[in-house]
Amino acid sequence: MNYNKILKSTKVELNNLRLDILNSDKFITSKEEEEIVKSIEEKGYCVLESFYPKEWCEKAKNEIDRLILAYNKQIWKDEAESDHRIFGADRVSPFIKNYYEDSKLLSLLQTYEGREVKDGFTLGAKLEAAEGNKGSGGGWHRDHPNVKQSKSIVYLTDVSLENGPFQYIEASHTSKILYRDSFNYKYDQFQNRFTEEEIQRLLDKEPERLKTFTASAGTVILTDTRGIHRGKPIEDGFRYALTNYLWMHSNIPSHIAKTLVG
Repeated sequence: MNYNKILKSTKVELNNLRLDILNSDKFITSKEEEEIVKSIEEKGYCVLESFYPKEWCEKAKNEIDRLILAYNKQIWKDEAESDHRIFGADRVSPFIKNYYEDSKLLSLLQTYEGREVKDGFTLGAKLEAAEGNKGSGGGWHRDHPNVKQSKSIVYLTDVSLENGPFQYIEASHTSKILYRDSFNYKYDQFQNRFTEEEIQRLLDKEPERLKTFTASAGTVILTDTRGIHRGKPIEDGFRYALTNYLWMHSNIPSHIAKTLVG
């Protein structure tokens, strides 16, 4: 057992709790916003249907195609050449920047975290069906075992079970459930990546916790990706999406910052 890791993790968790208490009433929200934030707190996600119109989604989709061509040498691709990612799409597209700056989405996630955005960017992504692909994000993972990671995801195309929908293990973002699950299902409480076998052990006992987000274009998913999640391996067609990555505690980590286009 790594006691240094446990001590460090406990200090981080206590500091998170302290900040949450201090900032719990910092942002004034409507009743609707309070319900949305409550859903993220309890489940790790909230779905906003028809948040953007189809016409807006089509324009954003076309922007992703344009940027893939314009910045072809800078975009990230997985080994199967299924997942195409434009890190910092908001910095090279005024249209996509409007999504990053959407005041309602920012307000909701700032309210969830109880503090203002310090740094962030928009990821523009095109996912294509390809043999051997592991899905968006390269399989089951959590972004950080100790710190909230707020994101807003908007589907730009209709997404069925075959089109690589976002998947999430409900409530896996909370400290209590994180430690409980690691004990019950025999994985390290500090690990970020998970095998299919590790996730299946959990789902064999609690299958209802697997949430698969099939939805129409324009749907927004607000989520804390401290929880375990992935893009389901895509079996057919393609999926376009924009994802806002937001940091409230720090600047963009250096290993991510160096991937930004422009």
